[in-house]
Amino acid sequence: MIKKITFITLAFLCCSFFVNAQIKEGSLLIGGQVYYANVSAKTSNGGRMEKASNGVIDLSLGKAIKDNVVLGVHLQFIPGTSDQINNGSVSYKTKSNGYGAGVFYRKYKTLAKDFYFFIEAGANYLYEKQTTRDTAGNKVQMSTYSAVQLALAPGISYKVLKNLHMEVMIPGLLTLQYEVDKTSSISQSASQNKYTFNTNINASTLNNLSVGFRLIF
Repeated sequence: MIKKITFITLAFLCCSFFVNAQIKEGSLLIGGQVYYANVSAKTSNGGRMEKASNGVIDLSLGKAIKDNVVLGVHLQFIPGTSDQINNGSVSYKTKSNGYGAGVFYRKYKTLAKDFYFFIEAGANYLYEKQTTRDTAGNKVQMSTYSAVQLALAPGISYKVLKNLHMEVMIPGLLTLQYEVDKTSSISQSASQNKYTFNTNINASTLNNLSVGFRLIF
């Protein structure tokens, strides 16, 4: 009898836990993600190197259309810089500014108490402008990049407070996009249209992660 009561009690607690762990239908989610990468690449032409840093600030608003399923919109701001270095001295500096907008569909799955796994699918539009200058400050090249993309991103969410979730995500784990690149310099101009399929997986795990939060009301 005691074993039966214990089993029923544990089953009830487990059921209560999973119900309480859900993100309820009708909930409003407000938050964002921050991504930053710092990369150095050295060419085989002795002494030449490029150092680049870029980031993404992503702000989003979503609504739970049913338990643990969120549909929403987001805006992105994409700043970046890079330096071309020859024999230890900076030859060219490139500054970029971009933005993006899109819609997303996110599904959560409870892992353990206050922990969720989620997968997010999104459709986005991106635009970026880059300007390259020499050491005297003269503009030597300008390029623009625009793209429409479909992206898939997994992540982990942890409920730190009643209405606050902290997140870690791999942005753009899989990305399919159509892009248009235009470049103009003193001597020539060029334009290129192409389809690309990318995966956000390499040896540097920290460069692949974004951190963020969600307020849930």
